[in-house]
Amino acid sequence: MEKKCKQCERLVVGRSDKKFCSDACRIDHHNQQKKDAYDFRNNLIRVSEGNRKLLHQLLDEGIDKLKTEELLVKGFNFNGITGIAPTAKQIEIYCYEYRLLKKGEWFILSLLPVNKRMK
Repeated sequence: MEKKCKQCERLVVGRSDKKFCSDACRIDHHNQQKKDAYDFRNNLIRVSEGNRKLLHQLLDEGIDKLKTEELLVKGFNFNGITGIAPTAKQIEIYCYEYRLLKKGEWFILSLLPVNKRMK
C-alpha cells in the first residue's frame, strides 16, 4: 500500500509509520495547525474586546438598559462573551468587567465591583 504525505500528497518512502515525505512538509503541516488555532483565538479576542469597548461606551453615555435587538444593532456579538451564569429566574452575561443581566426582554448593563472581578 502506497502512503501519501499528509501535507503535499507525494509518495512517502521509508518507515511504515512515516506520515510526511520530508521535514519541510512535517513542519509546514504543524505550523498550519498552529496558525488555525491562533487565528481562532485572535478572532475571539477581537470580538470580545469590541464588545467590551461597546459596553464601556454605553455606560459612559448613561445607557444601562437595552433590548437584545438594540445590543445587536449597536454591534454586540454574543459569541464574544467571557462568561455566562444562568439561574432559574435570570441570565447574567459577562464581558470582562461588564455584566448584562437579562430581565424579561431587557438587559441591564453594569460594571462589576472591583472585589467581584477576576484576579
